[in-house]
Amino acid sequence: MVRFLAVLAILLPTSCTQLFNFEEHLSVTSEEESELIQGKWELVRVGSSLHLEDGLEYVDVDNPPLISGIESLEIINDEEGFPIFNFTFREERKITHIAFIDDVRHETYTWHSSYSVIPSECFMRFGFDDEGEYFYSYEGGDWGGGVNCSFDLYGLERGDKYTVNRMIIHGGSPTSTTYYEFKPL
Repeated sequence: MVRFLAVLAILLPTSCTQLFNFEEHLSVTSEEESELIQGKWELVRVGSSLHLEDGLEYVDVDNPPLISGIESLEIINDEEGFPIFNFTFREERKITHIAFIDDVRHETYTWHSSYSVIPSECFMRFGFDDEGEYFYSYEGGDWGGGVNCSFDLYGLERGDKYTVNRMIIHGGSPTSTTYYEFKPL
């Protein structure tokens, strides 16, 4: 009985997450997120909604499922610490380039099997709409730079050390949301 109470006293300050290595939503600063999203990621699910399972968000697979052209994504930081998104597609995808010259919108199209987005140089929007998956690159005008997405990271947290098991990217337009779930490669 004394041994049982000694073990119980040791385990009480330990959370169930720490004890059993359950995955959790990682609460990180923007600097930590910038570091943790770097690397190679494989797309595993795409959907237009999320569901909760054991208190964590997962991407719902739509019926019929959304089929993404994205195979994988590599995120690296440039010399100044700004992210660069390198998409690899399953087959060539159309990228719509939208430029504003003298306040007039100009659209051109190119096809790519891979595509790098440097958010400090353009604004990238991607997701699904009624016509399927789209990739828009905006240059000029008042767009600034960036990518129309946010990141949620899931994994294990041990003090100030993180193990990321998966990442959900929320993309899309103001009228439709697309969720991309990735796992590290």
